[in-house]
Amino acid sequence: MAAVTTEVDHSAGNSTTMDSRRNEIADRLQKREEERLDDIQKRRVEKESAGVVSETTEFFRENFSRTKKEIEDMLETSTSVAKTELAAHFDTTTVLLQKLQKYLTDSAMFLPTFELQKAQLAISKFHGNWHDLLAVWRCTATWRSSFWFTAVARMAKIVGL
Repeated sequence: MAAVTTEVDHSAGNSTTMDSRRNEIADRLQKREEERLDDIQKRRVEKESAGVVSETTEFFRENFSRTKKEIEDMLETSTSVAKTELAAHFDTTTVLLQKLQKYLTDSAMFLPTFELQKAQLAISKFHGNWHDLLAVWRCTATWRSSFWFTAVARMAKIVGL
């Protein structure tokens, strides 16, 4: 009888060992499943954030293009604006250029490098055209000599008007 009791004791110890192993395996499986779900969630978040960046880039392009077109139109019409309204016209153009520059600066963190360089080049081109037109306007508005029209003609030729 003692042998039977020993066997029972031995089998009872075996069953607790088996139960503990089952619990360990179940815990490992549970942990692995949680890690897998966390990885899936991380990938989903990364994918969504990548989509937001592309949408934001597209939104930037649309707004930048619209404001750029507005500034181009204002610069083109600068030659046909009455002299009395030129100061206000250049002030409006200056405000638009500053807003466009601020918008580019604020958007720089999510823009690809190529987009950023392209936008900066467009803004610098606008600044150059604006300064040329402003120089012509100042020349015509302030400088009056007997040959002022030749200087204005030369400046207009330089600017390309």
